[in-house]
Amino acid sequence: MKTRQSTYDIDKLAKDAVEILASSDDARYLHKVAIVHLALNENISINDLAEGIGVTRQTISNWLKIASAKGFDALRDKSKIGRPTKITEEIASDIDGILQENNPQKYGYSIWDGPTLSKYLKEVYSLDYSVRSCQRLARDLGYTLLRPQPFPTKDEELNDEAAREQFKAEMRDIIDDPNAVLVFQDEVHFYAQTTISRRWARKGSKPKVPSKVGKDSAGYSGFVVHGTGQLYIYEPGRFTFETTIHSIRAFLLDIKLEAGQTLYLVMDNAPWHKKAKRLIEEDPQYLDIREKVRFVSLPPYSPDLNPIEQVWRITRRECTHNRYFKTLLALKEALSNYWKPFQLPNDKLKTLCSFKFKCREPKPEKQHERKHYTNSEAARKAS
Repeated sequence: MKTRQSTYDIDKLAKDAVEILASSDDARYLHKVAIVHLALNENISINDLAEGIGVTRQTISNWLKIASAKGFDALRDKSKIGRPTKITEEIASDIDGILQENNPQKYGYSIWDGPTLSKYLKEVYSLDYSVRSCQRLARDLGYTLLRPQPFPTKDEELNDEAAREQFKAEMRDIIDDPNAVLVFQDEVHFYAQTTISRRWARKGSKPKVPSKVGKDSAGYSGFVVHGTGQLYIYEPGRFTFETTIHSIRAFLLDIKLEAGQTLYLVMDNAPWHKKAKRLIEEDPQYLDIREKVRFVSLPPYSPDLNPIEQVWRITRRECTHNRYFKTLLALKEALSNYWKPFQLPNDKLKTLCSFKFKCREPKPEKQHERKHYTNSEAARKAS
């Protein structure tokens, strides 16, 4: 076989090609490098190679010359001027997938937004898409910017969704039981020091609210009845297992259960709650409570599953936010007057605290009405 005469440094080109083929992920670039690498093999003629892969002999010769004179980097595609390359359905599906995955750290970003999507398209697909175009792309795929709702948790509880689902299932069974009375309990502190929320004010002004100096507070234990919205409030002052048991006894006297009814009391996992429940379930002196009450514990760090939290929220919004209470007594009187109408069945708390405790079922894969981005109309929209 006739040895190919060449002015190329074959050994150096072959070595560079092997390194590139093992490290690069640019498909078009790898295609060119691989062909040059094959062309350096004396057992394969350029004519046979050109015929086998469907390119001209001159093209392969040009790639050899460019790689020899300027290095393999000169074979990379140059940035195109003008309209950006059209987004295909495959790329749109990729964007949809990473947005659903919601793990931008995996790709080296802190969040997904217009700038990071633009950078991702540039790095992965060599597409020059503006931030505005990426925002439109996300909207076309069915996404919008929403503020997540935070809830306190610990690392070990992040994946404990099973406990939350089990709790919801238990709530559903209790709600369906005609002889069950479901009640949610919680404690709260209200401070005489002013709590601040937004208010309407003229542009450029600096609204002020007088505030009491100090940390005076009033502690309350609340019980809200599911299905009627009735609210029962007691003021134990301090929160201990003794005051918890005392509040439960006072509540049982006020609610007056009918014959055959059982009260299911939902409480969180505060230390004084745990001790109170243990004593009630074990100590004979609390038999009067044990005969009427069944305790249900909230999953750890799940205040969003306790509807009475909504009572404290609207109390602050409608009664204490942006208000000045000269004394602690004035605060207590305002709270008492606000809660008084809720002692009777009422639609406001009935609606607010009647959560639908439905178990989560597997969601069918969301079918986005995707548009084909290879047509001219979609290309104009994306650009």
